[in-house]
Amino acid sequence: MYIAIRQFTVDAGKTSDLTAAAETAHALTRGVEGFRWAMLLRSTDDATKFAAASMWLTAAAATDWAIGTIGAAYDSVITAVASDSSLREFDVATARGSMTPAEYAVIVEWEVPPESVPAFSNRWNALYHAVEDAIGSRLLRDLEQPNRYTGLHVVIKQDALKSETFVSDVATAEGAALKPASVTHYSVVLLTEA
Repeated sequence: MYIAIRQFTVDAGKTSDLTAAAETAHALTRGVEGFRWAMLLRSTDDATKFAAASMWLTAAAATDWAIGTIGAAYDSVITAVASDSSLREFDVATARGSMTPAEYAVIVEWEVPPESVPAFSNRWNALYHAVEDAIGSRLLRDLEQPNRYTGLHVVIKQDALKSETFVSDVATAEGAALKPASVTHYSVVLLTEA
């Protein structure tokens, strides 16, 4: 499985343009081969910060979509209304629970020393297995920097957004004292499944 996450800042007054473009792109992408789901997320701390996340069966399917008519049109709108845009690509290292439905999302960035990767991954998997009825999670391995991991978590109820749920128990994996590089909370603006 392949997940792409694009994070960006939307220029003042351009949010409705972004939302309209996302609604169109999501509607047209629903039947595309290899597509699993896509989300448009808005930071709960900064209304100008957004993320667009999508899951595909393969990186090739995502690339074909991105260079095709739908993906190119959506990209041009993001480019027109946003700044500070960055795209990261991931393999799904491990998964727990369902990513849909979702009202809120949390993205946690981790840098894991190579010798701690097995312990970190095992601890992460065990922790989210225990709560997968309330939290859907994907542990993502960065394709460009293999020791960088991203936890993508979704919840339905806002009270499940406590940062310690997504950080403290994982950070103490078998003696590995890890601190996340960042923890960002989002509300789900738009969610579409295949």
